[in-house]
Amino acid sequence: MTTSTTVLEWVNALSFHSPWIISTVVAVLLFTTIPKYGLSFLFFFMVNNFINEHLKTWIREPRPSGSQTMMREQQQQQQQYTEAHKFGMPSGHAQLAFYALSFYSQTVKMSLPILLGMMFLAGMTLWHQWKYKNHSCSQLAAGTVLGSLIGISAVEITKQGLRFLPVKI
Repeated sequence: MTTSTTVLEWVNALSFHSPWIISTVVAVLLFTTIPKYGLSFLFFFMVNNFINEHLKTWIREPRPSGSQTMMREQQQQQQQYTEAHKFGMPSGHAQLAFYALSFYSQTVKMSLPILLGMMFLAGMTLWHQWKYKNHSCSQLAAGTVLGSLIGISAVEITKQGLRFLPVKI
């Protein structure tokens, strides 16, 4: 195996896992700085995933032909996936990356390096999903917009809900 192959494999793995890297960083940063938003982030993380899976099974738009997903390799190893993973609309990777990015950007004033780093990882996610034909451009756009809207809405719901709690968290 050559060095260029190893670098490409590393970039592919980083690109594929970027939504979970962004989400983990956001969760850790929120729990260490604003715990009430950390809890909200995790709750709406599950809501975001629920919405994605149900939209996929409702819309039922197939992934592009010639898809080269890591998921396919894992399926060959007899791992089971939900019905939703067979479909591509909206992109769960894009939705998760932009949910985390928009949620975090609404709760704290990010430094430019952190913002650029997260945007770079989110961009890598879009590139990877498109390059390997895991999603079409419309599926990626839908995931990006939906994830951003859920992130922004989650922060607003959290802000409104915290105003009415009888006890300060």
